[in-house]
Amino acid sequence: MKALLPILLAAVLNDSAPPALSILDFGASPSAEDNTAAIETAIAAAKARGVRVSVPAGTFKHAAALRLDGVQIEGEGPSSVLQGTDRENMALMLTGRGAGIQNLQLIGPPGERYASYESGGVAVLKAQNFLIRGVTINHSGGAGIHVSGSRDGLIIGNALTYTGSDSIHLSNYEGANHDIAIVENRIDHGGDDGVAVVSYADGPPSYAIDIARNAVTDQIWGRGYSVVGGHDIKIAGNFYDNNMSGAAGIYIAAEGAYNTLGVSNVTVTDNTLKNAGGKHGSIHVFADNNTVRSVLVEHNTIYASRAASIVVNGGGGAYDIAVRNNTSYAPAVRSFVQQRDGTRVQQADNTILDSSDPAAGQAPAAGQAPAAGKMPATRRP
Repeated sequence: MKALLPILLAAVLNDSAPPALSILDFGASPSAEDNTAAIETAIAAAKARGVRVSVPAGTFKHAAALRLDGVQIEGEGPSSVLQGTDRENMALMLTGRGAGIQNLQLIGPPGERYASYESGGVAVLKAQNFLIRGVTINHSGGAGIHVSGSRDGLIIGNALTYTGSDSIHLSNYEGANHDIAIVENRIDHGGDDGVAVVSYADGPPSYAIDIARNAVTDQIWGRGYSVVGGHDIKIAGNFYDNNMSGAAGIYIAAEGAYNTLGVSNVTVTDNTLKNAGGKHGSIHVFADNNTVRSVLVEHNTIYASRAASIVVNGGGGAYDIAVRNNTSYAPAVRSFVQQRDGTRVQQADNTILDSSDPAAGQAPAAGQAPAAGKMPATRRP
């Protein structure tokens, strides 16, 4: 996709950029109960000088969301911690052109689920050429990363756990998202969908989104990878294991309950799913209030599906759905594709095997691509 080259180039150039401004030089301290003012001052100075903000090793508390308008902030890895003390107001918020977050850990206090941008780990709003790389997000109040109305972005090599809602959520509240790659992220114990692209009917559809080589495991609620409204989206080479709510590992839908747009031109290829489904199929296509069309499901490997391996249903119109060259090991239901509500699916060369695959591997860590055919041993904002 066209966005990847400029974003990757920007990341390389940043590695040799002038020295960043340390938050320590503006009064931030690991011993302080609230470093919000010091960090905000550092961000303002960095924007004025055209440089980055750096966070050294240590835990720095802040009591309010931090806004980065065209500014990049970086740490030394998981040892550089920004700790939000208010679960409703803890996000790093990226706007403008060229904003980014790299090599930081963001943590919040455990608690209830929230829906606002400020309650998440990172919010990307009407941003261009943004980068989120090497970030650990733990216990966000809302979405781990919420992107809306943004374009030309790269979300790569991050680790998200115990998010309050979707772990990585793309909405169209602020406009369409497009030309965004979500690559090699590791998500576990998410509070809702792992990676979700959602386009509501009162806004334009998101499009040109690549979701590749991510791993979602031990999901508390929701679906693994979902497209609920949108077009020209690729879900390829991802890993999924263990849905605790009986939902799908991959979900392609138009939903009347949430008044979403329809779906078209989505490819679901070379993914590995284990222990998904029950209420859904491991891969589930649902046309409710709008059409879902031109969907290709190919070369996926499914283990221990708790229902049919693939389910297609909905009265809104699911058509031009192709399911071919997929393999399912020991599913709970023998039919590979269940077609409901009069739907018709083009099927070819799908295989069901009764035994488990003996070549079982481990789920990848953040920043590592899942090995093809491997599996671990063991509500929207």
